[in-house]
Amino acid sequence: SWNAVFIHYCDGASFGSNNIHPVTTPQGQQIWMRGRSNFDAVITDLLQHRDMADATEIILTGGSAGGLAVFYNVDHLAQDLLRGFDIKVTGFPDAGFFMDTPNYVHSFQGADPIWNVTGSAGTNANCLRAYPREEQWKCLLAPYLLEHIETPLFIMNSAYDAWQIGNNLPDACIST
Repeated sequence: SWNAVFIHYCDGASFGSNNIHPVTTPQGQQIWMRGRSNFDAVITDLLQHRDMADATEIILTGGSAGGLAVFYNVDHLAQDLLRGFDIKVTGFPDAGFFMDTPNYVHSFQGADPIWNVTGSAGTNANCLRAYPREEQWKCLLAPYLLEHIETPLFIMNSAYDAWQIGNNLPDACIST
């Protein structure tokens, strides 16, 4: 008596982006960074047309970048999209903790104007309210988001996502 819904992830910003303008790639193609809008549209469709309004419990889960999407969206799902419904929500991110290292933070800070995650409130609203504008980049990383999430979470994660070992300062962790 349960259902599973897989939302295909393809925007690169963990269902947090919401740039109203297209982004032009170096090859001249236009892409749209609207992961939060896509997430909202899928949930709305499920509620209105797929009987999700009759659910008693929803578990929002994802792995790696999808795990980060859980941190971004679990309170938004529970408090905004399901407001007025008697549905218990639990977050179950599998990984999604990315290292707070200078190169990775710099990458997130550089990408955020394109993703427009912090600018469009595409991450945890409590986190965004907790930091001044120049520090809202912290709301792009799970370690900073965690203390602001109100919805129950069950986190399955090693210290950091395994992708990190090969991509962020590998000499500090392992010999290559």
